[in-house]
Amino acid sequence: MQKEADTRVPLMRVLSRRPLVVTGGADGFFEAARDLVRKQAKGELAPLKIVDAVEAAVNAVSFKAGMRREAELFGELAAGPQSKALQQ
Repeated sequence: MQKEADTRVPLMRVLSRRPLVVTGGADGFFEAARDLVRKQAKGELAPLKIVDAVEAAVNAVSFKAGMRREAELFGELAAGPQSKALQQ
């Protein structure tokens, strides 16, 4: 008996249907991302730190250096006032 071909289409996660118009290469991309995050996550620190972490990963000299910077950013958030307020 012949098996039927898998015709399922993989689902794609869509974060936004609005295009992010960017000029200025990678620096322009990260500034545009920060501007968008500032508008959508007013007053929240973590979303901006996520952009910082991705930027650090892109610009890092090695994977290990990028991971180290991400850990530093996480530590800043974990010790910060918003984290403490959520724990009370």
